[in-house]
Amino acid sequence: MCFGDVLLFDATYRTNAYGKPFVILAEVNSHFKTAIFGCALLTAETVEAYTWVLKKFLDSMGNEKMPFSVMTDGDKAMKRAIKIVLPNARHRLCKWHLKKNAVSNVHVPGFLCDFEKCMSMPTEEEFEIA
Repeated sequence: MCFGDVLLFDATYRTNAYGKPFVILAEVNSHFKTAIFGCALLTAETVEAYTWVLKKFLDSMGNEKMPFSVMTDGDKAMKRAIKIVLPNARHRLCKWHLKKNAVSNVHVPGFLCDFEKCMSMPTEEEFEIA
């Protein structure tokens, strides 16, 4: 009950020996350590499969506490599953994927450095000023 406010919902895509999506449900605790809640080896990256994973996760946690935010890589099927199973949770993209997308899509000198500084601002006010 003390943890799990932000759920990390990550699927490594076809990197295992079976060529199947491997989903990890995790968090970073107050000691900045990763805590793994569960994992699943799926047959496909579908809304139905991700919905099943999230429902099983909640069942295992006793359905007592819902995450406030869920961080993903932006997968559309994951996003839809989150809306179905955790309708009040905020879906967020992880910082690593935001930076990767910025490197691939924005070709402005110095942008990545400024972008990363903005993402690391400790307060909303500092972010708005930057």
